[in-house]
Amino acid sequence: SAGIDLLAAQYPGTVPMEAGDAGELEMVEQDHEGLKCISFNAHGGRSNTTDLLEKFRDYDIICTQEPFWGVIKTVATSKNREGEEYFQTPTHRNFICIGAHENAGAVTYVNRRWRGGMPRNRTDLVKHDNAVLVALDVGDRVMHFLNVYNKPAGFANLELYASSIIPYLADRVDRLPHITFMCGDFN
Repeated sequence: SAGIDLLAAQYPGTVPMEAGDAGELEMVEQDHEGLKCISFNAHGGRSNTTDLLEKFRDYDIICTQEPFWGVIKTVATSKNREGEEYFQTPTHRNFICIGAHENAGAVTYVNRRWRGGMPRNRTDLVKHDNAVLVALDVGDRVMHFLNVYNKPAGFANLELYASSIIPYLADRVDRLPHITFMCGDFN
């Protein structure tokens, strides 16, 4: 699509990832300036995310698309001894989870060893359910990691296309900072 071409031209070196069949995890793995980054589509599976967070627990940045959102555990309360259901996306002791909410199409995990780099979600620049722009202070500069999920929306439906992430980002490409690592499922 023209939007993807525009983004790729602005950010050379990005690697588009095509979606596979449900249950098949396709990953893009790259080393960016000493940071190990990986991207994968979890296809809404809790175990897909949990297993990969454990497998890649030593990575610096993990980007997921189509994350699981559901009951993680039940927590006993004073009103309900049997417990209230706690909804979330999977987390891991090694990672700070950024961008998780019920309608999130993309979630980014930053290894806790980088907490001194103040990882943060740049919602002032990208505020969309299907993208997370994470800023990380590394030395005397700021690195930006853009994680994108573009929902497959039959492009015959212009209303769905207009709300998709590709035209949203294309409209803002001149206001985005230098992107260190851009990844996702662009469908």
